[in-house]
Formats: sequence, C-alpha cells, structure tokens
Amino acid sequence: MSEIELLASSVSGALIVLSGAGYALLFASSKVFNKRSFLNLAYCCYFILLISAYILVLSLDLTGLWSFLIFIMLIGYWYGPKFIWNLTVRTHLQEANHE
Repeated sequence: MSEIELLASSVSGALIVLSGAGYALLFASSKVFNKRSFLNLAYCCYFILLISAYILVLSLDLTGLWSFLIFIMLIGYWYGPKFIWNLTVRTHLQEANHE
C-alpha cells in the first residue's frame, strides 16, 4: 500500500463517519424544524458519504465480501435516520395516547 492510498483510505474513512453523522443530524433537523433546506443539506452529506465510500473501496482495493459490507453500510446509513425518526414519532404518539 502506498502512502497516497493510506492517506486516501484514512481521509475517506473519517469522511464516512463525519458525513454520516451530518446526514443523520440534518435529516432529524429537517423533520423537527420542517425545513426543506436542512433535508437538501442532509442529502448533500449522504452524497459525500457515497463518494467517500467509493474512494475507500478503491484505495483499499476492496473486493467480494468487503465491497458487499460497504454496500450494506451505505444502506444502513440511508435508512438508519429514517427508521430512528419513525420510531421516535411512534414512541411519542404512544406516550401522548396514554396520558
């Protein structure tokens, strides 16, 4: 592994975590504040996550099962915030109905 590949994999790994967190935070903010601009920014963060994952796959020369795991990770990052938001809404609706 060359120094450039090592740097690319490190930076892309960090960007995956940061852009994933940004996506989740901005997605939730778009729901709480009902702002379409936050949702657009959330999708921009997810796009950065996609590019970062692609660079990670290329820089580490991932194939087979490892590429599949990256794909599963991307699906989890996409649906995770949506699932958590729906779970939160349902939980609070149940609490409101019991009061």
